[in-house]
Amino acid sequence: MTALLELVNVSLSGPRGDRLRSISLSVFEGARIALLGRSGAGKSTIAHLLLRFIEPTAGNITVADLLLPEFDPAAWRAQLAWVPQNPYR
Repeated sequence: MTALLELVNVSLSGPRGDRLRSISLSVFEGARIALLGRSGAGKSTIAHLLLRFIEPTAGNITVADLLLPEFDPAAWRAQLAWVPQNPYR
């Protein structure tokens, strides 16, 4: 079975060092996922990468075997559901 969404060796580096280092993830059609982990583990960073608010410094993100940067960011975001850490205050 081919993954619908894949992160392959995705890294994100910034002025203060690595935020993510060589993350790989496969999501299959129909799956619902939750990103869980301690504070600072990279959950929000992965969400921001998937939403294309930021771009990886290394590795690839693919959707149905197409590179994510090939998709229009606004059209891509219109197809996603995202519940942030603090949805309402």
